[in-house]
Amino acid sequence: MITQEYVKTLLTYDETSGIFIWNERPQSFFKTKRAWSAWNTRYSKKHAGTLKDDSGYMILSLQKQLFRAHRLAWLYTHGVMPSNQIDHINGIRHDNRLINLRDTEQGQNHKNKRLLSTNKTGYHGVWLHSNGKYRAQVWDKNKKYHLGYFHNLEDAIKTRKKFEAEHDYHANHGVMTP
Repeated sequence: MITQEYVKTLLTYDETSGIFIWNERPQSFFKTKRAWSAWNTRYSKKHAGTLKDDSGYMILSLQKQLFRAHRLAWLYTHGVMPSNQIDHINGIRHDNRLINLRDTEQGQNHKNKRLLSTNKTGYHGVWLHSNGKYRAQVWDKNKKYHLGYFHNLEDAIKTRKKFEAEHDYHANHGVMTP
């Protein structure tokens, strides 16, 4: 189990930029003085972590384990690992500024999903059905809600937005990621 104290020994986290920096490590962490010197010369005071291409998250390796940077940021600042998922409020998965992170349950996290680039109507949960009408639909708490078929896109979007407002969706839900 990784602790806040251990993470703070290895890293410095800037909560306003969301960036981790490797700290200079004590010689006791290494078998030889040469290994200690080499590590500190190469890594200390430099950015820690790498962008994981397939997911868009920043990851760091500690104790031969991979950790997502946003979870370490939470541990670093709050003293405990998040109990749920960490939602990147603005939808940018590598933006680990503390102000952009919130510990939230999966269902609430799904209420802050970005709009997929393949979306053709410009609004989440609204599409042109094969019957020539616009369909509005929502999945909420593992239940599908069919909101209706509409002759025009604006009515379908209005109905979908009304549902979102009544069910505590985040204001960024359905917004295209910058």
